[in-house]
Amino acid sequence: MITLKELEEHAIWLVGLLGHTPNLRRWAAQAAQDFGLGLDFELAALYHDYGRLFVPGRPYLRPRPLTQEEQAAMKTHVVIGYRKLATLKHTRINKVGLDAVLYHHERWDGQGYLYGLSGQEIPLAGRVCAVLDALDAMLAERPYRPARSWVEALGELEAGSGSQFDPAVVRWALASLRLEGVCRG
Repeated sequence: MITLKELEEHAIWLVGLLGHTPNLRRWAAQAAQDFGLGLDFELAALYHDYGRLFVPGRPYLRPRPLTQEEQAAMKTHVVIGYRKLATLKHTRINKVGLDAVLYHHERWDGQGYLYGLSGQEIPLAGRVCAVLDALDAMLAERPYRPARSWVEALGELEAGSGSQFDPAVVRWALASLRLEGVCRG
């Protein structure tokens, strides 16, 4: 059962996501349609980092790169988010959506976390969410680095194809989202 304190933190988290959510929601809707992932994937894309709320000390709020200890703590957010979302009574996120939450930091080459899965071992929802999350993160300004341009961000996706990212998902992103970047400037 979610506590009042957790609900208040949840509201704070949603306010903080306002810049993150519009891109992910739009891209997730397109990906859900193109990959046959369904509405639960769209919802999960919004909540893929929900577990960050429950990482002690909230290191994600630090206006600097994280220390090694903070990075290790942050890696637990995927399983925390998965467990919280799987047990909330008023959520309707199915396995596809929960897979996006739990596996979006796995890497195609097996060097990701939390389980070190590789290639097709990573559920499709996790592979797609990884690309969308990375693209959105690259396009966002951070306290410790400026936002990248669309050209730079798409170039990084392409460079990570076959190592960090599923090549098929990167091809989809380059084909489907490139026009949005051109329109955006």
